[in-house]
Amino acid sequence: MRLQKIKQHYGDKVRIKWHPFALRPQYDSRPFQFRDSYAENAWKRASALAEPENLSYTMWPHEEFPRWSMPGLEAGVAAQHQGEGLFLNFHTQLFRSFFIDSKSLIDKDNLVAVARACGLDMTAFLRDIEDNTFQDQVRQQCVEAVDSHLVSAVPTVIMGGKRRQIGMVPEEAYWQDLAALGLER
Repeated sequence: MRLQKIKQHYGDKVRIKWHPFALRPQYDSRPFQFRDSYAENAWKRASALAEPENLSYTMWPHEEFPRWSMPGLEAGVAAQHQGEGLFLNFHTQLFRSFFIDSKSLIDKDNLVAVARACGLDMTAFLRDIEDNTFQDQVRQQCVEAVDSHLVSAVPTVIMGGKRRQIGMVPEEAYWQDLAALGLER
Protein backbone atom coordinates (compact mmCIF):
# COMPACT_ATOMS: atom_id res chain seq x y z
CA MET A 1 0.00 0.00 0.00
CA ARG A 2 1.43 3.43 0.81
CA LEU A 3 4.71 2.25 2.29
CA GLN A 4 5.23 -0.29 -0.49
CA LYS A 5 4.67 2.55 -2.97
CA ILE A 6 7.36 4.60 -1.23
CA LYS A 7 9.72 1.61 -1.15
CA GLN A 8 9.14 1.00 -4.85
CA HIS A 9 9.89 4.66 -5.61
CA TYR A 10 13.11 4.89 -3.57
CA GLY A 11 14.35 1.31 -3.80
CA ASP A 12 17.36 0.62 -1.58
CA LYS A 13 17.42 4.20 -0.26
CA VAL A 14 14.54 3.28 2.05
CA ARG A 15 14.26 0.35 4.43
CA ILE A 16 10.90 -0.56 5.91
CA LYS A 17 10.92 -2.48 9.15
CA TRP A 18 7.54 -3.73 10.35
CA HIS A 19 6.83 -4.11 14.06
CA PRO A 20 3.61 -5.27 15.69
CA PHE A 21 1.78 -2.99 18.09
CA ALA A 22 -1.20 -4.21 20.07
CA LEU A 23 -3.93 -1.70 20.65
CA ARG A 24 -5.48 -4.39 22.82
CA PRO A 25 -2.66 -6.56 24.21
CA GLN A 26 -4.85 -8.28 26.81
CA TYR A 27 -8.12 -10.05 26.20
CA ASP A 28 -10.99 -8.01 27.61
CA SER A 29 -14.07 -10.04 28.47
CA ARG A 30 -16.28 -6.95 28.39
CA PRO A 31 -18.11 -6.43 25.10
CA PHE A 32 -16.73 -3.60 22.99
CA GLN A 33 -19.42 -1.84 21.01
CA PHE A 34 -18.10 -0.42 17.75
CA ARG A 35 -20.92 2.00 17.02
CA ASP A 36 -20.43 5.49 18.48
CA SER A 37 -16.97 4.58 19.76
CA TYR A 38 -13.54 6.10 19.19
CA ALA A 39 -12.88 3.11 16.90
CA GLU A 40 -15.81 4.00 14.66
CA ASN A 41 -14.63 7.62 14.47
CA ALA A 42 -11.08 6.54 13.61
CA TRP A 43 -12.44 4.16 10.97
CA LYS A 44 -14.43 6.97 9.35
CA ARG A 45 -11.38 9.25 9.35
CA ALA A 46 -9.15 6.56 7.83
CA SER A 47 -11.76 5.79 5.21
CA ALA A 48 -11.99 9.44 4.17
CA LEU A 49 -8.19 9.73 3.93
CA ALA A 50 -7.98 6.54 1.85
CA GLU A 51 -10.60 7.59 -0.72
CA PRO A 52 -8.20 9.63 -2.91
CA GLU A 53 -6.05 6.49 -3.22
CA ASN A 54 -9.03 4.40 -4.35
CA LEU A 55 -9.00 2.42 -1.12
CA SER A 56 -12.33 1.68 0.46
CA TYR A 57 -13.07 0.68 4.01
CA THR A 58 -16.25 -1.14 4.93
CA MET A 59 -17.64 0.13 8.20
CA TRP A 60 -17.55 -2.65 10.79
CA PRO A 61 -21.04 -4.14 10.45
CA HIS A 62 -21.02 -6.37 13.52
CA GLU A 63 -22.39 -5.39 16.88
CA GLU A 64 -19.19 -6.33 18.71
CA PHE A 65 -15.66 -5.32 17.82
CA PRO A 66 -12.69 -7.69 18.41
CA ARG A 67 -11.65 -7.60 22.06
CA TRP A 68 -7.92 -7.96 21.54
CA SER A 69 -5.34 -7.95 18.77
CA MET A 70 -2.69 -10.48 19.78
CA PRO A 71 -3.80 -13.40 17.55
CA GLY A 72 -3.57 -11.29 14.40
CA LEU A 73 -0.22 -9.81 15.43
CA GLU A 74 1.23 -13.23 16.24
CA ALA A 75 0.02 -14.50 12.87
CA GLY A 76 1.71 -11.53 11.21
CA VAL A 77 5.03 -12.28 12.89
CA ALA A 78 4.68 -15.95 11.95
CA ALA A 79 4.23 -14.85 8.33
CA GLN A 80 7.16 -12.44 8.64
CA HIS A 81 9.41 -15.33 9.62
CA GLN A 82 8.57 -17.01 6.31
CA GLY A 83 10.06 -14.15 4.28
CA GLU A 84 9.40 -10.54 3.38
CA GLY A 85 7.41 -11.22 0.21
CA LEU A 86 5.07 -13.67 1.91
CA PHE A 87 4.69 -11.32 4.87
CA LEU A 88 3.83 -8.30 2.73
CA ASN A 89 1.19 -10.31 0.88
CA PHE A 90 -0.18 -11.69 4.17
CA HIS A 91 -0.22 -8.22 5.74
CA THR A 92 -2.08 -6.74 2.76
CA GLN A 93 -4.61 -9.57 2.64
CA LEU A 94 -5.17 -9.53 6.41
CA PHE A 95 -5.74 -5.77 6.21
CA ARG A 96 -8.29 -6.42 3.46
CA SER A 97 -10.00 -9.17 5.45
CA PHE A 98 -10.49 -6.83 8.41
CA PHE A 99 -11.12 -3.41 6.88
CA ILE A 100 -12.97 -4.46 3.73
CA ASP A 101 -14.39 -7.94 4.35
CA SER A 102 -15.19 -7.29 8.04
CA LYS A 103 -13.57 -10.49 9.31
CA SER A 104 -12.09 -10.62 12.78
CA LEU A 105 -8.33 -10.71 13.31
CA ILE A 106 -8.83 -12.98 16.30
CA ASP A 107 -10.72 -15.64 14.34
CA LYS A 108 -8.25 -18.48 13.81
CA ASP A 109 -10.18 -19.75 10.77
CA ASN A 110 -9.81 -16.34 9.13
CA LEU A 111 -6.08 -16.15 9.91
CA VAL A 112 -5.56 -19.65 8.49
CA ALA A 113 -7.61 -18.89 5.35
CA VAL A 114 -5.57 -15.74 4.68
CA ALA A 115 -2.28 -17.58 5.29
CA ARG A 116 -3.31 -20.41 2.95
CA ALA A 117 -4.41 -17.98 0.22
CA CYS A 118 -1.05 -16.20 0.49
CA GLY A 119 0.93 -19.41 0.02
CA LEU A 120 2.48 -19.62 3.47
CA ASP A 121 3.99 -22.89 4.67
CA MET A 122 0.90 -24.04 6.55
CA THR A 123 2.68 -26.61 8.70
CA ALA A 124 5.00 -23.93 10.09
CA PHE A 125 2.24 -21.30 10.30
CA LEU A 126 -0.18 -23.56 12.18
CA ARG A 127 2.56 -24.72 14.56
CA ASP A 128 3.57 -21.12 15.26
CA ILE A 129 0.08 -19.83 15.99
CA GLU A 130 -1.05 -22.89 17.95
CA ASP A 131 2.11 -22.96 20.10
CA ASN A 132 2.11 -19.16 20.55
CA THR A 133 5.69 -19.29 19.24
CA PHE A 134 5.94 -15.52 18.76
CA GLN A 135 3.77 -14.31 21.65
CA ASP A 136 6.71 -13.17 23.80
CA GLN A 137 8.37 -11.48 20.81
CA VAL A 138 5.17 -9.61 19.96
CA ARG A 139 4.69 -8.50 23.56
CA GLN A 140 8.32 -7.35 23.80
CA GLN A 141 8.07 -5.38 20.56
CA CYS A 142 4.87 -3.72 21.80
CA VAL A 143 6.61 -2.65 25.04
CA GLU A 144 9.60 -1.40 23.04
CA ALA A 145 7.31 0.59 20.74
CA VAL A 146 5.85 2.43 23.72
CA ASP A 147 9.08 2.83 25.68
CA SER A 148 11.38 3.80 22.80
CA HIS A 149 9.06 5.53 20.36
CA LEU A 150 5.98 6.56 22.39
CA VAL A 151 3.71 4.61 20.06
CA SER A 152 0.06 4.93 21.00
CA ALA A 153 -1.78 4.31 17.73
CA VAL A 154 -1.60 2.38 14.50
CA PRO A 155 -0.17 2.99 12.14
CA THR A 156 2.80 4.84 13.60
CA VAL A 157 5.50 5.46 11.03
CA ILE A 158 8.93 6.55 12.23
CA MET A 159 11.35 7.88 9.65
CA GLY A 160 15.04 8.38 10.18
CA GLY A 161 14.59 7.64 13.86
CA LYS A 162 13.11 11.07 14.47
CA ARG A 163 10.16 11.96 12.25
CA ARG A 164 6.92 10.32 13.25
CA GLN A 165 3.44 10.11 11.76
CA ILE A 166 0.78 8.78 14.10
CA GLY A 167 -2.44 7.26 12.85
CA MET A 168 -3.79 7.50 9.34
CA VAL A 169 -2.43 10.64 7.68
CA PRO A 170 -2.59 11.90 4.11
CA GLU A 171 -0.02 10.12 1.93
CA GLU A 172 1.61 13.46 1.18
CA ALA A 173 2.73 13.69 4.83
CA TYR A 174 5.05 10.71 4.27
CA TRP A 175 6.55 12.26 1.14
CA GLN A 176 7.12 15.55 3.00
CA ASP A 177 8.87 13.77 5.86
CA LEU A 178 11.12 11.93 3.44
CA ALA A 179 11.96 15.20 1.69
CA ALA A 180 12.82 16.75 5.08
CA LEU A 181 15.21 13.83 5.59
CA GLY A 182 16.91 14.63 2.28
CA LEU A 183 15.15 12.24 -0.09
CA GLU A 184 13.77 14.03 -3.11
CA ARG A 185 10.62 12.75 -4.71
